[in-house]
Amino acid sequence: MRYSDGANALQGGRLGLVRHGELIPTIEQAVAHLVPGGISDIIESPEGIQIIRMDDRKPKQFRQFEEVRREVQELVYQRKSEDMYQSWLVELKNKAYIEIKFQHETSTAHR
Repeated sequence: MRYSDGANALQGGRLGLVRHGELIPTIEQAVAHLVPGGISDIIESPEGIQIIRMDDRKPKQFRQFEEVRREVQELVYQRKSEDMYQSWLVELKNKAYIEIKFQHETSTAHR
């Protein structure tokens, strides 16, 4: 951790909670067998060389249908609202007539 120079170096090299599938396959495979407190062998990847210590392993958590349903409904509502708003803006732009007139100053004071 003290030699980390990656994007999370300021956090002491800590990755935080990482879900299955979020790491590159090389690292996923190397840490798959680790138990909390375990330290991996040296892992070489396109991103460099890593040694991983697993602090904790949490089981997958399943959420109640109603909780997820509300979140999905909110996301769908937000996306549809944004789509409708963008369509409305395009429609307004297409209907708009904007005339820009420049007046030529004939004043001799600036000459």
